[in-house]
Amino acid sequence: MSLDNNRFLKFTLSVSRMNKRIQSVKTVGMGRFGLKAAHTTVLYILSRHPEGLHFSEVADRCDLDRALISRTLSQLTGAGMVEKQGDPGRYNALYFLTQKGNEQTGKIIQLIEAVQSRADEGIDPEELEIFYRVLNRLLENFGKMEADYDAVFGPEPGEKPEKASE
Repeated sequence: MSLDNNRFLKFTLSVSRMNKRIQSVKTVGMGRFGLKAAHTTVLYILSRHPEGLHFSEVADRCDLDRALISRTLSQLTGAGMVEKQGDPGRYNALYFLTQKGNEQTGKIIQLIEAVQSRADEGIDPEELEIFYRVLNRLLENFGKMEADYDAVFGPEPGEKPEKASE
C-alpha cells in the first residue's frame, strides 16, 4: 500500500488552515460585540436550550476545555448575559440566557448566518451535505484511532506484543 503524501499534506494543512481562518473570523466578528470566540459558542449553545444546562452539559456540547467554559460562564454571568441558578460555586447549577443574553445571541446568530452564507458561496447544497457527512465520518474514524493507538501504530517500541489465545 503506497502512501499518497500529497493527500496527507493536503488534508492536514487544509484542516489546520481552515481552523485558523475560522478562529480569525470568530475573533474579529465577536470582537465587534465585545465578546470572545468562546463566548459565542456558549451563548449559542444556551440559546438552543431555554430550559437551561448544567455546567457539564455546556462543556460537553461546546467541546471546549472545562476551565475555559468555567471562565466564560463567569464572564457572561458578570456581563448580565447568563444567569446561574443553584448554589454558588457548584457545578450542578443550571445556566440560562438572560433577556440581555437572548438579545445579544439573536444578533450573534444573524452574524453566524451571514458568515455561513458567505462560506457556502459557490457550493451546491448537495455537496455541502456530502461534505458534512464525510467530515463526521472522519471525526468518528479519528476518534476510534484515539481510543486505541496500539491498533493503529502497534505496540510501543520495547513492548512485547500480546500473545494470541491458544
